[in-house]
Amino acid sequence: LSIAAVGSVLLPLAQGPAAIAIFGAGNLVCAAGIVMFSVVTRTHRQTDTPTEMLSRVMATVRFVSWGAVPFGAVAGGLLGTWFAVVTALLLVPVAMIGALAVAFFSPVRGRRSLESD
Repeated sequence: LSIAAVGSVLLPLAQGPAAIAIFGAGNLVCAAGIVMFSVVTRTHRQTDTPTEMLSRVMATVRFVSWGAVPFGAVAGGLLGTWFAVVTALLLVPVAMIGALAVAFFSPVRGRRSLESD
């Protein structure tokens, strides 16, 4: 997710003659970071979830993550309407870095297993 945050910083900076190249590079880095994060989280779910529960866990994760997409689209549209588009795009890396900060300073960071002690 940290790689995606770095890429998302480039999105609001895409202005002037090099705007398309900067925006494209930001999207590429952001998407690559999200894909890497997705691979890690799916691998973790598939290795740590009991076989008999795996289909339910994967269905629930998909329902929640894909179900949040319309809400994110509405929120992005409203932010782009109420504020400038550049301001709305600046909120993306702020939110990603905020999520990283919460994870970094939480006790979960030091755990090597998510099972109860």
